[in-house]
Amino acid sequence: VFGRDLFIKRDDLLQLPGCATITGNKVRKLKALADSHNFPKLLISQGGVQSNAMRAIALLANSKRSSFL
Repeated sequence: VFGRDLFIKRDDLLQLPGCATITGNKVRKLKALADSHNFPKLLISQGGVQSNAMRAIALLANSKRSSFL
C-alpha cells in the first residue's frame, strides 16, 4: 500500500496440531504450553460457563491426556 509492504495476521487460520477445533488467538496463547516437553498432568483455570478459552484449554488438556479443572 503506497509503496510499502503490508502484512496481515490471520489468526483464524491458526490451528494447534492434534486439536483442530482450537483456532484463532487461543492458539497463540496456548502454543507454548502445547509444545512444552513437560506438559502438566493437571491444568487448573477459571472462566465463565461459555468461555471459549476454557473450552480451548479443556480440549488441549484432553489431547495431551491431562486433567482439567
